[in-house]
Amino acid sequence: MAQNCQRLVALQNSAVEQANNMFNGPDNRFAIVVCNDATEVVYGQFYAQMQFQRTRSFSVPTAGLSPVNAAIQPDNRARTTGMIAAEDENNDIFSIKLRTRFTSGEAVDYSSEQKLPPGKSAVFQDQGFTVGIVRLGKGTRR
Repeated sequence: MAQNCQRLVALQNSAVEQANNMFNGPDNRFAIVVCNDATEVVYGQFYAQMQFQRTRSFSVPTAGLSPVNAAIQPDNRARTTGMIAAEDENNDIFSIKLRTRFTSGEAVDYSSEQKLPPGKSAVFQDQGFTVGIVRLGKGTRR
């Protein structure tokens, strides 16, 4: 396994990208990995599929994160939820907001805004967590 959260998240991002390229995945899907830097345990791997067609002129496409059943080193003592929004889909800018709740009842909120063209990934750190996000696709909109 990896030596730390940063490396573990980068390895998982790479694995998801490679699998998506093998199976010709569309560019409106996202994979997210959340790792707690203090314990180096991945709390979860998540999936989101965004519909880019706007329903109203004042809304932005948004998708909730769904847990992937095959998480790495799953830790059932914490629960992470979140959402991703296309803040500026023409410029591939997305906002991700997450909350991890521990068994103690404490909740930690963290967020980031990322430029993510199809087929690209990003890693960010916030509030003691390392988060990886991959926008699936090979760089072409379908």
